[in-house]
Amino acid sequence: MHNKSIRGTSFTLPSVKKLKKQLGEMDAFTQYIEVALRHLEQGYNATEMTYNQYVKATATELGMNLHNIDIENYKQKIILRHLIIPRAFLESFVEDLQEDIKGMGHPMFDIGKKAPAGMPNTELNRLINHINADLHITVDLTVFQKDLFDYYRTLRNAVAHASIDSTKIEDAYNALDINAIHAFYPTLSAPNKIENLTFDDFTLCTANIKNIADMIVCSLENAIRWDSPEVLGNACFANVKQKAKVRTKERMLGYIRHSAKMTWNIVPSDADCEIIYSSLV
Repeated sequence: MHNKSIRGTSFTLPSVKKLKKQLGEMDAFTQYIEVALRHLEQGYNATEMTYNQYVKATATELGMNLHNIDIENYKQKIILRHLIIPRAFLESFVEDLQEDIKGMGHPMFDIGKKAPAGMPNTELNRLINHINADLHITVDLTVFQKDLFDYYRTLRNAVAHASIDSTKIEDAYNALDINAIHAFYPTLSAPNKIENLTFDDFTLCTANIKNIADMIVCSLENAIRWDSPEVLGNACFANVKQKAKVRTKERMLGYIRHSAKMTWNIVPSDADCEIIYSSLV
């Protein structure tokens, strides 16, 4: 069985490409740490020492002076700290996506600083609300995606602000539709409660963020205003006028299609290509 993906179109934007690259690098970094931890635990299980003694002895062999590693739930604490970075990447994605949307012909697009009344004031909620209200595009995230994002956001905030609100965390966990999550991510043994976090929780957190970002970006495919100054001024069309001096119109329409494909991974309609050509030549 494989975990599922939201993407149903080839359309993409620089912001989501950047987010996936950042999360991919973070996934690899976290896997590296997880491998080191499992290697330590495997070595410890082959000895009669306590885990604390084994890690201290290993550290000494490596030239490090480790005084004490007798930390309760140390693996869970490591995973909690891993959850801080993906949220930062998401915040960056939201900022970058606003610029992408402006460049699609919506120069006044801005998500502001406050979400509508009754809605948690997160950058994700503000983004989706303004896409709905300003672009008249509905972004239908599934309930489990929203709740899963909120759960890991709550855990992240608890660490980032050094304030564990057990009741709030418990409520966020109890709101999760575990069956729906497991149906979508059948290979992951997550989500888990805060005291039982595993590497799968980090993997699930980043996978959910990727799918949320994908769903948002995919919904924007029809929001491109091909005749807008922002799109016509995109760097991908910078050479159209010059090349048109030595190429036939048919070849230039092909060039326009190719340039758009390389930038947004979709091709404008024939009518839109004609508009772009007549506007630039």
